[in-house]
Amino acid sequence: MKPGTLSTVIKEVRRNKITICGIAEHRRSGKGHFTPAEGGKIMHSGGDKSGYGGVAVYLDKDCINMMLGYDPVNDRIMSVRLKGTAHNLTIIQTYAPTTQASEEERELFYDCLQQTLDSV
Repeated sequence: MKPGTLSTVIKEVRRNKITICGIAEHRRSGKGHFTPAEGGKIMHSGGDKSGYGGVAVYLDKDCINMMLGYDPVNDRIMSVRLKGTAHNLTIIQTYAPTTQASEEERELFYDCLQQTLDSV
């Protein structure tokens, strides 16, 4: 994301009263979480270098305490586990390769996604 874009996204998410939002191609390197200036929490999974790909999940302040954990699988897949009333909820955020990617890259992505789904 370009500088300032994340702030704009969070403002729009909050204005529309969205409590959980998946973000693809955030372009942040590494894996972890942080609290943006606008509040809430962002868990992210990026590559080794910034400026390319990455996935993230934004939780507003009301959802933060519901988070049981998160798994930054790779720069294209991550999951966040939330405590629910009757059942817990797992959100999987992805950034799939396009048809212009090699067949090997696409197969690798979908194999990894299947493993992530199987682990839920």
